[in-house]
Amino acid sequence: MANHRRNEIQIAVAVLSAIEEESRVRQGEARKTRLQASAYLNWRTLNCWLQRLQELDLIAPGGLRITDRGVRFLQAYRQQLQPILEGFGF
Repeated sequence: MANHRRNEIQIAVAVLSAIEEESRVRQGEARKTRLQASAYLNWRTLNCWLQRLQELDLIAPGGLRITDRGVRFLQAYRQQLQPILEGFGF
């Protein structure tokens, strides 16, 4: 497989999906180290993305929980954008 870089949407989806899965498994707030591994990001990049997702109101400030807006973003991505991208071979 060719080495490729993820775009911002792919990284945001990876982090939000990791938070969603970790919250489901632990039935509460996710842990950063697990998010880091699940999203395949280094520590510094993960922290930058967590801050950005908080600024966009996709995750709650001061905690690793997805907001309603974050849930809607993931749903829109999975239901609308992902099928289109897969149709083009991405």
